[in-house]
Parts: sequence; structure tokens; C-alpha cells
Amino acid sequence: HKNGGMTGILSLRDGEICIRYNKRLLECDATCVVIFLSIIIAISSYVTMPKIQHESPILLTIEERKLLIKMVSHSSDVLTKHNISHWIDFGTLLGAVRDGRIIDWDDDADISLRIEDRQSILDDVVRKELENNQFMVVAEPFHDVVRLHLRNPARVDHIDFFFYEEVAAGIL
Repeated sequence: HKNGGMTGILSLRDGEICIRYNKRLLECDATCVVIFLSIIIAISSYVTMPKIQHESPILLTIEERKLLIKMVSHSSDVLTKHNISHWIDFGTLLGAVRDGRIIDWDDDADISLRIEDRQSILDDVVRKELENNQFMVVAEPFHDVVRLHLRNPARVDHIDFFFYEEVAAGIL
């Protein structure tokens, strides 16, 4: 994908997944590939998406944006402590790549994990650390999503955890 002079190429070299980005070769694992592809898809969607007129979005205040960042940071710290691979995704990833921050009208954050780590965040140890007296972990009954909600709901009040399954060696 070419965008503003930057080039990203995903390839196999000697059976290893490699990414060449801005003429530098990066060797990486499956998680790195998923992150790289998510960024490329986010950039492609933004570049090729027609501008649509719609109602003005409700913009986040600085405090709301800080709250989302605090929730993402807290979640990432807990997941990292327990060696659970994770990455930001969807609108959270788009905002990070495109704007370098949370999108002004995004009222939640999105974190993705491998499906085998789903039960880990529902088990007592990780769950209690995620909840930390400020939040509560809720498994949505009709979706394969787990949410981290604020105990005292506000306009910005949750993180969605999405789960990816490995469908072939190294492919989520």
C-alpha cells in the first residue's frame, strides 16, 4: 500500500513472515502482522472513503478523552503483566494512526486479543486486577465481546475486548 510516500509490503521470506516498511525489513510474529494489516486497512479506508455529510458528532471533552486513555492504559498494564498479547483495534487504532489520539467522537476504546485469552480476562485474578474498584468486567451474552465498564457510568464508559482465532499457522 502506498500512502503519502510510505510503502508497506507484507511477504514471506524463507518461510518467515516479513514486513518491509519504508525500505526497512521487519521480521515479526503473527501479532505484529495483525497490527500491521489493521493499520494498512485503517489508512486505506480513510484515504478511499468518500466524504459523507451526516449529523455533527458529539465531541469528547478533554476529560473524557483522558478517561479513555486511562482505561486503555490500565487494561494494557494488566494484560501485559499477565503476558496476554493484545493490541488496539478498530476506531481506537484508526485514531492512533490517523490523528495520533482518540477520535473526538469515539465514546469507547477497542482492544483485541487472541481467543485463547478470553477466559483469562474472565477468571478471578486478571478480572479483579482489571476491575480495580473502578471498573467491572462484563461478558456480553449475545456477542463474543467482553466489556470493561466504569462502575459509575458516564458518556465515555467502556472498552470493548474483541477476540481473534488463529485459523491457520500465524493467521488470525
